[in-house]
Amino acid sequence: MKKLCLLLTVLITLLLFMSSCSSGGATVQNPPQNQDNTNTDDTPDDEPEDEPEDEPEDEIYYKVIVNHGEGFTVTSENPVDVKRGEDAVFDIVIEPTHAFLSTSAGEYDQLEGRLTVKNVKKRISIDFKTQAVAEEDVGKSYAYIFYGTNKDTTSINSYRDVSAGTLITVTAGDMSKKFDGWSFGKRLSAGGSIVSTEREFEFRAGDGYATGDMIAVYANYSDANVYYYHLGGAVLDSSTVNMTDNDYYTTEYCTDGRVKVTLLDKYFSYAGCASTFWDDGSFKKDGYVLREYNTKEDGSGEAYSLGSKFCPASVEEPTLYCIWEKADEATLFEYAEYNYPKPAGSAADHWVENGIIITKSLSDSEKVVVPEKIGNKYVIAIAEGAFTGSRLNTLILPRSLKLIEDRAFVSCSSLTTVYFPDSIYGISNAVFDSQTYASFKNLIVNATMAPRYSADQYGAFAVKLCRVLSAVNEKMIIFVAGSSTYQGLATEYLEALLDGEYRVINYGTTRTRPGYLYMEALAHYTDEDDIVVFSPENSAFMLGENLIKANMLLDLEGVNNLYRYIDFSKYTGYFSAFAEFNADRYIRPAKRYEQICNDRWSNRFGDYQNAARETYVNDGKYIGAYYITFNNRIKSMYEGQWSNLANQEANKDYTDLSNETWTGLDRPELLAVINAAIDKVKATGAKVYFSFAPADASAVVSEARNAAWIDAYDRLISSVYTVDGLLGSAKDYVYDHKYFYDCAYHVNDYGRAYRTYSLYCDIAEILGKDTVKGIYDEGVAFTGCKFESGSDGAPLTKVDFLG
Repeated sequence: MKKLCLLLTVLITLLLFMSSCSSGGATVQNPPQNQDNTNTDDTPDDEPEDEPEDEPEDEIYYKVIVNHGEGFTVTSENPVDVKRGEDAVFDIVIEPTHAFLSTSAGEYDQLEGRLTVKNVKKRISIDFKTQAVAEEDVGKSYAYIFYGTNKDTTSINSYRDVSAGTLITVTAGDMSKKFDGWSFGKRLSAGGSIVSTEREFEFRAGDGYATGDMIAVYANYSDANVYYYHLGGAVLDSSTVNMTDNDYYTTEYCTDGRVKVTLLDKYFSYAGCASTFWDDGSFKKDGYVLREYNTKEDGSGEAYSLGSKFCPASVEEPTLYCIWEKADEATLFEYAEYNYPKPAGSAADHWVENGIIITKSLSDSEKVVVPEKIGNKYVIAIAEGAFTGSRLNTLILPRSLKLIEDRAFVSCSSLTTVYFPDSIYGISNAVFDSQTYASFKNLIVNATMAPRYSADQYGAFAVKLCRVLSAVNEKMIIFVAGSSTYQGLATEYLEALLDGEYRVINYGTTRTRPGYLYMEALAHYTDEDDIVVFSPENSAFMLGENLIKANMLLDLEGVNNLYRYIDFSKYTGYFSAFAEFNADRYIRPAKRYEQICNDRWSNRFGDYQNAARETYVNDGKYIGAYYITFNNRIKSMYEGQWSNLANQEANKDYTDLSNETWTGLDRPELLAVINAAIDKVKATGAKVYFSFAPADASAVVSEARNAAWIDAYDRLISSVYTVDGLLGSAKDYVYDHKYFYDCAYHVNDYGRAYRTYSLYCDIAEILGKDTVKGIYDEGVAFTGCKFESGSDGAPLTKVDFLG
């Protein structure tokens, strides 16, 4: 009997064991749902769930749960198991005593009461939050109406009923106009009151924004393409060039002593700014000289030089007041009649050959205003020695002036400021002696004649400054550089890669312009939200040499306000350069400052355009190309003629530098100048970073073709400049020869795309971006860019220059 019981026990145990083993292949049921909406999942929310190795990817499911909270109920299944890559959807009813506040994942449609989490790829635990509605608003609903332009947006569609407490976000998106702010119930022009001037404004239904059972929100704008001149007691001559309607603007005289200017789309949509009137006699006030325009009637506001750029949207009331200076009496001068013949072939706007020359100033005043006329004759010249030993501090010159003789200002040790008309034809650096130069700091240049270069490639710089002016209240990234950036940056592409977070400004010119001047003037416009990228070529001009040459004045012809923001005591050569510039300018046909809208040379971003850039370079070398040394040697302003590299085909490494003129990158006088400009920008709160110009690998000298050399160069740059850091390394911006156009720093349209993407990657790093986009993530339809086919578009020969 005991044996039988033992046998039965063994059989029963065996059967139970076999049953347990056979259940190993059965489907395991999910545990019951947690009815109180608490999360029982032990997997951290930010970690992906382990994926079964033996299951295909499209069979993986993840749990998504809305955690329990006050003021709402999840009426649909919760939690849900969601197939990888699909959406989780929850129906959520918010109690009448509460309103939606936030969700930690997904998007909540307040009107439909639906929470959607798209493209689920991990377990997600959602914190859904509400907030209590004021007792007096419980149960109320409102008819919501949004009044905005087609560029403005609202998070809740207009003409919907919304319950009290509903969160609504409105955004003013018309950047072509000055945004005055949001009003409720009435437009500002109809007596409404501005509630917020923020372009993106968030509010809740009710909460003081309702009028009865209706919430009507208005986006209020001023016309950014309209501004006024206030004549300040002057007489208007409506027959002048400036006052004649044209393709770029119209004018209208107002009975209150103002002139209304309406910028037309042909110009305004491109520039976004006004080109202020040059002094062509439109505004006349006998016995006075027009000193400047100003945003305040008493001259205490922002001052604008004649023939500069002005953004109407940048000021509350876009009016420019004429600021007049009463001219000194004739008795304060000794003078004589004088003949100064008009240059042969001159297209001068208002040349007068027979006039007056000032031979001596008798004034003891600190401010001298030279009259436009003495008697019935125009003042056209100032003689040698006329102001010897004068105690004047400020000198204001008239539009009639054509000649200032050498040594006209000797021993003027108090002279700091000169208002300088661009009518002057004859002048040289010898107009001042060393004692006068020692005190001279401020040169205010006023346009008194029509421009000559505005429609050429030089007019592109006016486009760049217009973009700065129109973006001063936004976050900017501004590139200060020579032609390698002017020709090698795709502004539209970089803005897209940065999701429009920053306005990108291509501030590039050419390597023979003093980079210090452009950087120093920029400090007037930057603040703590901005980034300045300094990306010079291997040129001492960009790196601190301060000689002003005539070619730089071509860029600055229509942007005279920049002169106001620099210290002229730091520069040399201006007056002789101006004479050279004006001699050529006077024989050219007159244009208009508005002709910067000519896009033959650049697009609306100021990026250089040229059909020859669209294809790969041929196998030949360049004439007039750089050598890339990646060391302390940079080209000096005294470099003379470039080498003819076409005759050096056998020298593939470009090691023969004997016929080049070099200077040291770390020369103290260079560093003192350029670092002063960098520090001036940094003092505004902006960050300044150094970036490397794009370089042709075939032009890199042989000794620079190793990583240790490049690392040493990067360290040298970091040590000599007071920047906030480097964007990448020099080696990151060396590309294969085929990506260049006509010299070792000018990329073609394929190279421009790669260089711009490289900049984006480095900028994304300093901005702390969690993810970096691929080169194709924003598409390939960008002006000036060509993209190669391939999986990632990265240039395969990018660093082949290394040994």
